[in-house]
Amino acid sequence: MKTKIFTLAFAAAAALQACNPCPDEELRMSTIFVYPGYTDVTFEITLDHAPKASDGAEFILSVDGDERSVQVEGITTLITLTKLESGKDFDYNVTLRHTTKDEKHTKAGGMFYTLPEGPVDLDLPSGLKWTSANLGASRPDENGNYYAWGETEPKTDYSWSTYKWCHEGSSTELTKYVSDDYAGAAELAYKGIMDMKRSLDSADDPATAALGASYRTPSADDWQELLSYCKWESVNFGHAGGYLVKSKSEPNNAKKRIFIPFAGWMNGPRRITGKNDYWACDRALGTSPKFASSFEALSKKLYTEGSKVERCEGHTVRAVCQSN
Repeated sequence: MKTKIFTLAFAAAAALQACNPCPDEELRMSTIFVYPGYTDVTFEITLDHAPKASDGAEFILSVDGDERSVQVEGITTLITLTKLESGKDFDYNVTLRHTTKDEKHTKAGGMFYTLPEGPVDLDLPSGLKWTSANLGASRPDENGNYYAWGETEPKTDYSWSTYKWCHEGSSTELTKYVSDDYAGAAELAYKGIMDMKRSLDSADDPATAALGASYRTPSADDWQELLSYCKWESVNFGHAGGYLVKSKSEPNNAKKRIFIPFAGWMNGPRRITGKNDYWACDRALGTSPKFASSFEALSKKLYTEGSKVERCEGHTVRAVCQSN
């Protein structure tokens, strides 16, 4: 049997104080849980401070009616549930109960979901499969790597001064992906050379470089298809959140869903939240070659006019491949 450890962090200071009514404390936990092939789950519950022995606290964990209670000792408490049905979604809640003096409780709960591994078939008209995690991430809940558009390796500084496809850090001297469908393109091309390219070459696609020839960065049209033909459900995930994207034809099928996290973006050396663009592999006609198309996850908006997404910025990539 395989055992998965699910880590929860409990802000429990007020819950362990007998002198005050216990407010609803924050239980910082993920609502997404990767559960391929696991039958036993250990909940590793961590307090923000170690309670005193006199506090007499205990955790009560309930998952779909399977309940366990255990005394709180130290900072970390382990509770293991066994023989869970693989491929099923579960409701859960955790209660921290103060068992001395008058009883006080802190409760929190949520949902953890099954997410499939590998390229996922979402029943899209194009037959495209979407990978289950961001490029560079080991799990669907991780942000993964950040890439400048047309570069295949992550780096520490995402600015024009480090961008591969411009001359000496100049945003007005681009050396590749310059086409004449924009009125000012000639002025932005280094030495006036325009290659008429509007979509990434395979050699410049980070998804192809990392995963192989059958994978690529999705186009703006691919992102639009995902928006149009899937069910998008907003879920809390840690402090960032994201979307659970499900097949419209089989929304309850655990093998037909992916998670799109709000990963933020890189501006120079800094990671910034509040904008969560995923790269598309193309640029839109009639826009400055300094910009590339992207999908803004938080607002579910496509930027095909490039007005806010410069190619030098660092954004996440979710790879696609053609269904066999």
